[in-house]
Amino acid sequence: MHGKAMIIPADVGSVREMVLDDPATPATLEILQKAVCGYLELVTGFHTIDRRSCAVFCNEDGKLKNLPINIRATELWDQALDGRSIRLPHDVLVGDVVVVTGDDEFMAEL
Repeated sequence: MHGKAMIIPADVGSVREMVLDDPATPATLEILQKAVCGYLELVTGFHTIDRRSCAVFCNEDGKLKNLPINIRATELWDQALDGRSIRLPHDVLVGDVVVVTGDDEFMAEL
């Protein structure tokens, strides 16, 4: 079972990647929460990136905390939605965003 996380920072910093072993372990949850600086919220409709299955998480309280807009992640979200109107108009992702990908077994356990 193999997976990885891509952290897309809200600032212009470099995208970072991490290898994740087992999504059922508490360490993985802690790693993802640390990456978004808070509790995780699944991003609705963001299920693919570069034609690969993914799960995307942001900070659940990011907008309440006035975290900066994450332009890169919002653009990727738009691409993943591919014209579907799942999100509200002018909705954006804020703060650092984590994109998790992996083999079928890893994604099923996530």
